[in-house]
Amino acid sequence: MPDINFMKYFPIVFAIIFVVIIIIIIMTIVRNIRRSISRTLGNVNRIMDAVKAADDEQMYTPKSLSGVESIHLRNIMRDFPEFNPSLAKSYIKSFITEYFAAMAMHKTDLACFEDTCSRQFIELMSSEFSSPIQTYSQVKVHKVVISDYKKMGDEAEVMFQLALQYVPSRTGRLSQEKYTVSYSYFLESGAQGEMASLICQHCGAPISSLGVKVCPYCDSAVAGVAMDRAWKITDVKKTTY
Repeated sequence: MPDINFMKYFPIVFAIIFVVIIIIIIMTIVRNIRRSISRTLGNVNRIMDAVKAADDEQMYTPKSLSGVESIHLRNIMRDFPEFNPSLAKSYIKSFITEYFAAMAMHKTDLACFEDTCSRQFIELMSSEFSSPIQTYSQVKVHKVVISDYKKMGDEAEVMFQLALQYVPSRTGRLSQEKYTVSYSYFLESGAQGEMASLICQHCGAPISSLGVKVCPYCDSAVAGVAMDRAWKITDVKKTTY
């Protein structure tokens, strides 16, 4: 009789054991999946933290600038012994702050730039500032360096590179940027035109070299009204490299 009763309930017992085994297997699989998900989420969080840290570092770290200033400065001083690099950098730094301020106010009357910028560049700024694509606030200049110098005949150009930060109106997030300002030498800034060739006021002979203070033909001094405020800003561009 006992053997007969066991055989009677064996299928039920087997089914229960089978179900328990299945449940254990499922629980093990679920536990492993949870652990895997937890590890994955942990890795994702670490990656996100690393990305955020890199983004924050990029947000607050000024851009690196050109490191060949001494070479260009030596050439500039050769052609223009009276060139004051510290004063020029101060002009450029003040200008770029006023530049973005004028843009933010949509100013078209830019008489304040007449002493520092060429007429052509003032006209360009006036056109752009009337309806700018976006504006920039909280402008701060970190550093200004001389990044290039070119001299061609009666013209010369010094390129200043600036590391600065601002908050664009589109994103509202602090951004570190690099800009290049062109600082050009005009031989005449008076009524005869900014790019006119310099001539001796005494004998009318042309002066072929930049920075010359004495006429090679009559030995008279040529530094005068035509040489005043000869350096002017002619362009501003955002640098992407």
